[in-house]
Amino acid sequence: MLTLKRTVTASRLSVSRPAFVTADTQCKTTAKADMVLLVDGSWSIGRINFKTIRNFIARMVSVFDIGPDRVQIGLAQYSGDPKTEWHLNAHPTKASLLNAVANLPYKGGNTMTGYALNYILQNNFKPNVGLREDSRKIGVLITDGKSQDEIVFSSQNLRDSGIELYAIGVKNADENELRSIASDPDDIHMYNVNDFQFLLDIVDDLTVNLCNSVKGPGGGPETASDLVTSEVTPYSFRASWTPPDGPVEKYRLTYMIASGGPLNEVPTIVLEKLDPLTQYVVNVYSLIGEESSEPLTGTETTLPLAAPTNMNVYDETMSTMRVSWETAEGATGYMILYRPINGTEPKDDKEVRVGPVNNVQLVQLTPNTAYNIRLYALHGESTSLPLEGTGVTLPMPPAGELRITDVTHSTMKLNWDAAPGAVRKYLVTYKPEEGDLKEVEVNGDITTLDLSGLISQTEYDVAVTPVYDEGPGSPMLGSAITDVVPAPKNLRFSEVGQTSFRATWEHGAPDVALYRLGWTKRGDSEAILNNDETTHLLEDLDPDTEYTVTVTAIYPDESESEDLMGNERTLCLCHMRPDPPQNLRVYNATITTLSVKWDPAPGKVQNYRVTYQPLAGGEPNTVGGKKTNIILQKLQPDTPYSISVAAVFPTTVSKDLNGQGRTRPLGGVKNLRVTDPTMTSLNVNWDAADGAVRLYKVFYVPAAGGREEMEQVSESTTKTILDKLLPDTRYSITVVPVYAEGDGPSLNLQVYNPTPNSLNVRWEPASGQVQQYKVAYKSPSGNLETVLVPGNVNNAFLDNLIPDTPYSISVSALYADGEGPPVKGNGKTLPRAGPRNMRVFDATTSSLTIGWDHAEGPVRQYRIGYAPMTGDPITEFTVVPGNRNNARLQNLLPDTPYNITVEAIYAEGPGGSLNGNGRTLGLLSPRNLRVSDEWYTRFRVSWDPVQAPVQGYRLTYSPAGTNQPISMFVGDVSSYTLHNLQPGTTYDVSVIAQYTGGVSAPLNGQGTTLYLNVTNIETYNVGHDTFCIKWAPHRAATSYRIKLNPVDRQHEITIPAGLPQYCFDGLSPDALYTATVFVQTPNLEGPGVSTKERTLVKPTPVPTLPPTPTPLPTIPPVCKGAKADVVFLIDGSWSIGEESFTKVVHFVSGMIGAFDIIGPTGMQVSFVQYSDDAKTEFKLSAYTDKGVAMAALPHIRYRGGNTKTGVALKHTYEKAFSMENGMRRNVPKVVVAITDGRSQDEVKKNAAKLQHAGYSVFAIGVADVDFAELQEIGSKPSDRHVFVVDDFDAFDTIKENLITFICETATSSCPLIYLNGFTSPGFRMLEAFNLTERTYSYTKGVSMETGSFNSYTAYRLHKNAYLTQPTTDIHPDGLPHTYTIILMLRLLPDTPTDAFDIWQVSSKDHKPETGVTMDPSSQTVSFYNKDERGEIQRVTFDGDQVKRIFHGSFHKLHILVSSTAVKLNIDCQEVAEKQIKAAGNTSSDGYQVLGKMSKSIGSRGESATFQIQMFDIVCSLAWTSRDRCCDLPSMRDELKCPALPNACTCTSESSGLPGPQGPVVRNATATAERIHTALKTTSHSKMDNNCSNLDNNYNILDNCNYCITTVTT
Repeated sequence: MLTLKRTVTASRLSVSRPAFVTADTQCKTTAKADMVLLVDGSWSIGRINFKTIRNFIARMVSVFDIGPDRVQIGLAQYSGDPKTEWHLNAHPTKASLLNAVANLPYKGGNTMTGYALNYILQNNFKPNVGLREDSRKIGVLITDGKSQDEIVFSSQNLRDSGIELYAIGVKNADENELRSIASDPDDIHMYNVNDFQFLLDIVDDLTVNLCNSVKGPGGGPETASDLVTSEVTPYSFRASWTPPDGPVEKYRLTYMIASGGPLNEVPTIVLEKLDPLTQYVVNVYSLIGEESSEPLTGTETTLPLAAPTNMNVYDETMSTMRVSWETAEGATGYMILYRPINGTEPKDDKEVRVGPVNNVQLVQLTPNTAYNIRLYALHGESTSLPLEGTGVTLPMPPAGELRITDVTHSTMKLNWDAAPGAVRKYLVTYKPEEGDLKEVEVNGDITTLDLSGLISQTEYDVAVTPVYDEGPGSPMLGSAITDVVPAPKNLRFSEVGQTSFRATWEHGAPDVALYRLGWTKRGDSEAILNNDETTHLLEDLDPDTEYTVTVTAIYPDESESEDLMGNERTLCLCHMRPDPPQNLRVYNATITTLSVKWDPAPGKVQNYRVTYQPLAGGEPNTVGGKKTNIILQKLQPDTPYSISVAAVFPTTVSKDLNGQGRTRPLGGVKNLRVTDPTMTSLNVNWDAADGAVRLYKVFYVPAAGGREEMEQVSESTTKTILDKLLPDTRYSITVVPVYAEGDGPSLNLQVYNPTPNSLNVRWEPASGQVQQYKVAYKSPSGNLETVLVPGNVNNAFLDNLIPDTPYSISVSALYADGEGPPVKGNGKTLPRAGPRNMRVFDATTSSLTIGWDHAEGPVRQYRIGYAPMTGDPITEFTVVPGNRNNARLQNLLPDTPYNITVEAIYAEGPGGSLNGNGRTLGLLSPRNLRVSDEWYTRFRVSWDPVQAPVQGYRLTYSPAGTNQPISMFVGDVSSYTLHNLQPGTTYDVSVIAQYTGGVSAPLNGQGTTLYLNVTNIETYNVGHDTFCIKWAPHRAATSYRIKLNPVDRQHEITIPAGLPQYCFDGLSPDALYTATVFVQTPNLEGPGVSTKERTLVKPTPVPTLPPTPTPLPTIPPVCKGAKADVVFLIDGSWSIGEESFTKVVHFVSGMIGAFDIIGPTGMQVSFVQYSDDAKTEFKLSAYTDKGVAMAALPHIRYRGGNTKTGVALKHTYEKAFSMENGMRRNVPKVVVAITDGRSQDEVKKNAAKLQHAGYSVFAIGVADVDFAELQEIGSKPSDRHVFVVDDFDAFDTIKENLITFICETATSSCPLIYLNGFTSPGFRMLEAFNLTERTYSYTKGVSMETGSFNSYTAYRLHKNAYLTQPTTDIHPDGLPHTYTIILMLRLLPDTPTDAFDIWQVSSKDHKPETGVTMDPSSQTVSFYNKDERGEIQRVTFDGDQVKRIFHGSFHKLHILVSSTAVKLNIDCQEVAEKQIKAAGNTSSDGYQVLGKMSKSIGSRGESATFQIQMFDIVCSLAWTSRDRCCDLPSMRDELKCPALPNACTCTSESSGLPGPQGPVVRNATATAERIHTALKTTSHSKMDNNCSNLDNNYNILDNCNYCITTVTT
């Protein structure tokens, strides 16, 4: 915990002048001043930035007392020509002036500052427009660019006229020009800011200085001194000061928050009601009348609020934890912020506020997650500093045991252990071997579940997953196999007659779907019964015949049980059934009764059985007796009944005697009449209803709609008067008689709110003691169903209905003594809505993924049909469960459109469907074949993979022009290295994507292995018995095999690679010999290169003289003429030891001895020793003699210490290679680093900085060195720049190769440079012209600006920049025979329209010989050079791609020059190739110029204005295959391109707290400091976004300025 302790004593504030003043501070003075503002309105400002200028001017002028006797302000705007917007006397009030500023128009045009300065002197500082003789005269210039005309004399004329000048520059303003305009001193009168948004940062300081200029020298009272604070608390402090020596009437004290806030004035020295832990700026003014002094300024910070201490996190569970703390004094409550620090959920803070307690429980946390907890004490609305802690929730509990019991053919019982903790629910999933997964959810307090509807004889995998509020827990798993389906049981027979008998059985299981009943005599008979039928009457049988009966249960999954079998014989004809009763009569029908009578049956009848039931369906009722008549009671009114009577004999029952009868309906009134209407009443009359009416109900309601009223009338009355009615209104009137059984008929049944599965029904209540209402409803194809509702309810909800089906509905009132007549109505359910909003996505060559929005209701499954829209449209189907709304359609045809239909399936059948189309991808081919990492026996082939699933890629290659292809399947990769190739051979390469359904078209290309042979072989020192050969060394050679094939004998020898020469002796005079040289590596030998030579004729012998010994050569030929700056970076840590350090020094001495010349004309060497820090033992320029340099090495003292290689690399880049140390420009820079251990700091960043700067870094490790770290330090390729030796005695094993590689790098013909991650021979042309971050400031007419990305630097050449260098300093041996010019540039609005040479090589008399010309007027690019006859030849490129260069964005040009052609690539896209003759030699004593205007002649001239970011010449035509244009925003692919150099790679995940207000920007140094502050306080993620989205269009505000690390001064 952070504890702050502060002693409250008097403290002296830091005092500064001029004071910190806000824009709200008023310039209180009675002085007069006439001020003219001169505002740049040129096009470079832009309308958005001009709005910022308006705000700046408004804040600047608002501090002054505006009026004819105080301050007058005029304004002129200029661009190409100035214009007076208003004169000094135009606005006598501040309100009028501010209104004019707000409406200041934007002019637009060029930047003619000198003309404008002269304009305001001649037009605005004049008495006729308001200039007063006794006023101070002030001019304020606001501009954003360099003037296009002369400004020195114009500004001097203003100053000579007594006008005090202020100059304010923005963005591209020339600071030297601003200084020449502004009055002295510059630190008061000149301001320069990086961008328009920073203008508001200087307004306060500017207004103080302007106010002082208005007051004039010596005006106003003196300033107090010694501002001191004391008695500091969180909410107040006391301010004290020493009065000035002069008179003061009173003091004014102002204070405000230092980071910006409202200004407060107090007449007291105790400042109260302040914010805790806040820095305040205090100003004390001395006042005499209305005059005030300059402020005495100081700062003080209030104390922090009391914070809690000793946080303790305890009682952790899966989703909660408790936090306690020691309370803070005076706290009114506490705020806790917490967020996960290792979870996958969003890391947003959650907040809990509590009162003055000391603990709280945090709930709804994620299991097994660490939380960062910050505790604040609340003091009213203010918060203390946070107290931080960490807590971790418990993980989810382990799974229990799942038990599966009571397994039947279609059910099983699950029992599981209750999961610990607060389980919200259990998710039960089960799946058959071949079928869809099903899910069931149960409450968290249930640990058992019966699964039904399973498939018999099938294995099911079952999982039970507890689900907590925090998420799912660990599942409990099990499996079981269902049984076979059971057969029916207990078959028995009854009602046996001569031609029939009844078979009855019991269910074998409750989920039988059907029964198949069969019976046989000789042939088979069969019946299929429903699952609710367990008895069946077998009829039409033969008498006295035995039948075999089988019953088979058929289950929902169509499986069948074993047969249940039994036998039964029909009766013989001797057992005939007796005759039934006769003459059935139904009479005396009432509302609830029917009387039945019949004639007796013959024979001895025991009794009669009477059965009756409604014809519409219902349960049959049976009554009996010995009489031949009966009254059937409690019947339904107005209902037809079927009635049967059978005679019961001692041994049998007769056949039924059948008949029908109908009960009477409840009667209604007749002849309803409405008469005698008045304005408010109606007479109603009717004829009495039949039956015992108890009363009448009269219902009336306005026909147009409204509230229904009811009036009751006694049974003896047949008329009534309805009064209190609405005038001129039509009424609907209904009269209902009320019987003891219920109300009579009514028409007020309503069916409403239909859905696909339900209907709502309501009705008017019946009168009387209604016990229940019976609601009956029936679909055309369904059974009649009924619902009973209580008598006090007059509505019903009918659910589980069939969608899109009409229903007939009736409602009856049920009384204790009967049922009233039904009221009928009709309704219809809505159709099922289908799924919606089909999406087809993730298309591949053989599959489509589809999604949709769910259909309404309980969808059981979705049925998906899909068919190709071309060819044979065979529709295929698949089904997914109803809880899914997506599916993947597989095994489709490639490049084929499909029609897709999704249909919702419900329990009652199909619902609506949804239709859409999709298309599979074709068999895409890979793209963009590239060959890289070329070596003598291998190269890497890369390609852009297809955006579809593939099995892999097949690579085929063969030597060009042959028919011997080799094919191999390389898998799903995007690059592959081909090995065992022939050196110096071009191969045809093709890549094919292989799919499950076929292969793509091939992607073809070529690659060439490096040549493994020597070049420039020649003979010398030819004698009569000897001659020598020499050749250009090969950088990969470890040895050379030399074969001499003479006419008379053969000779062969192998020599080391360090000395590329050999002499043959003992040869025959005047004989022809062929010498062949083969390059050897440890594993390869290249093809031989031969030369022929004839020995001389043997001369006549002369007297033999004593031989003079010839000294052995000590300098390898490869080092002859080498020129480079070499820094030996030597590890001097403790692990080396003094003895081994001496061996390292001896090794370095040997390498220096191998160099040809030590000094400014050859190799310069420096020695840097490092351990904990780095020290330059001697500089590059220290020695100009090889012997002196070698003699100095033994005197270097061994240091000892830790191994800080990163510090040493940084020292090498920043200090060892510096102008002060003698570094030369345009010579190769080489670092030789030797170490024996792993660095104790970070090396990658500093090593990359050296490599990106173009330095060749050789890394040498000894013994147990970290090889990966060596690879980071060394340049690429590593096999050339990284060496490892076994011990400090083994340096000789690498010495020869190392010297050769260093000298090859240093050869002046084509030195090695580092370019985009590769080492390649070539020239860094920007460095040759001193255009680097370190040296550009010494070059006239050049400014450094942001490039294509903020991490790249570009240089703007202005028209006065005439950059020239001697050709001998850049290309001392002339241009290479073939080369690639790489240019990255941007043309600007002020780029001239006349032609100019981006680069020109001229003779010593400045005549052009080679160059690249840009012609904006014709929008063409051309290249020219001298041919072998000395004549200039030129090729010109035009077209749409070329015209894009002239549109104001950065573009990259590759110009490939060979002896026969010139090819132009723009933005890594080939434009054209044009033929050219072989080039002649260029002058080595001439000059090279950048940006020279074509019309300029001689050694001087104008330069074109443009921006250049990159200019390199590579001694190869193959470079373009490696360049992906990653430095162009329009071409950059983040997945394939390396990270940007010096990029804003901030990784903070959250924004920091706001920083303090930055200081006033007066110069570039202050700007850099403010940028540094912004970098610390600005959200890094925001910086990343801004820095990766630059708009290169001219005059667009650059939002990434704060990423620039170097500021132009």
